[in-house]
Amino acid sequence: MTGISLHLKGVEAFDAYLREHPPTDPAQRRPFDAGEDHLRFVDGKSRLDGAASFLASRGLRPSDATVAEVAADKERLFVERLRAGAIPAYPETVRLLHAPSARGVRLAAASASRHARELLQRTDVLPLFEALVDGSEAAR
Repeated sequence: MTGISLHLKGVEAFDAYLREHPPTDPAQRRPFDAGEDHLRFVDGKSRLDGAASFLASRGLRPSDATVAEVAADKERLFVERLRAGAIPAYPETVRLLHAPSARGVRLAAASASRHARELLQRTDVLPLFEALVDGSEAAR
């Protein structure tokens, strides 16, 4: 919903780690690809599992503590970007959300992300949803 720019801020943590700890195989030294790598190794996974999965995809086997540090850095950068200002939503997505609302269809949103509420607020679409279950709610 927010475009790829928001993801790019967080994944700078992956590129920083790769620069400091380059894989032995030169073919695996490429930077994080926000499209392919995100969908393949990070999307839909917990913060720690996503970081471990991506690093493993580059042939790296860091300690659990190191994975936690990289994941925390990614989280910090993501939150900084999220809170830096309004995040543009895809206009097509906003139109798609307004259409059923205009016909009286009630909407709900579900996301594993703990940041879903804030993200929907910052993109000005939260009022369209009658209910939201996000990662924070699921943790409770």
